[in-house]
Amino acid sequence: MNLLKSRKLNPMTIHARLRAIRAVLNWAVERNYLESSPLDGVSLPKIKHKVGTTLNEKQLKRLLDAPDLTTFIGLRDYVLLLTFAHTVKKPLSVREF
Repeated sequence: MNLLKSRKLNPMTIHARLRAIRAVLNWAVERNYLESSPLDGVSLPKIKHKVGTTLNEKQLKRLLDAPDLTTFIGLRDYVLLLTFAHTVKKPLSVREF
């Protein structure tokens, strides 16, 4: 862990690398290649979640007025924009459904 910190890596990078290493070590424990994982008891670094910039009312209105509601594509885009605005979800999380 100190080696990763000494390289001045982003905490998100450290977190991702430790998760990957932990997965491999847990796999080795499950297959009886190791008795226990050397990462047992090692906690992942805390990651600060930042709230990005948001749209003000005027910007949101302009965005929602943009799709052409007389076409299927425009109606689809409008519904997606409304979904994002009301649920405060990122587009990727909606695409996973």
